[in-house]
Amino acid sequence: IAILMDSITYDSLIGERAKILELIEEPIIVPTPLGYSQKEMSRYIKTSARRWVKGDFLYLDTDTIITEDLKDIDYIEGDILACPEFHVAFKNNPMHASLTKKVWDIFNVDICNSPNYYNSGVILCKDTKLSYEFYELWNKNWMYSKNEKNVLFDQPSFAKTDYDLRYAIKELD
Repeated sequence: IAILMDSITYDSLIGERAKILELIEEPIIVPTPLGYSQKEMSRYIKTSARRWVKGDFLYLDTDTIITEDLKDIDYIEGDILACPEFHVAFKNNPMHASLTKKVWDIFNVDICNSPNYYNSGVILCKDTKLSYEFYELWNKNWMYSKNEKNVLFDQPSFAKTDYDLRYAIKELD
């Protein structure tokens, strides 16, 4: 188990907060651009995670709770896997219109007919050429979203990257 974090967060792990270090094998301190807010650093780290973690990994947002055994996770096939938002096909997603509009407003790309709009809070990422390409493009798309449109959310850029790579993300059960 590793935790990706910026140096400010790492330096704040003192006293009771330091106990988290006892639960992990490795803290990975990610160099973040100067002047970023905590939210920007968080999204930067998330969208560039493939640069810092070697091998296969399961990315979990901090609000994720594991409710089942993960012993078979290494046998799941695919390069990048995630869960569809609301666990439904995109056409059945109650937020379909607003999510489509958000991606259009940021990137001028129509994802209306995309098979899925994935949640970026749980990502199974294999150590493959495609996963490195995906993460580099996701970070680039997120940087564009942040710098050009002042949108810090990472899911629209996640959807745009999936679209750009002809739906590289596969569904994770």
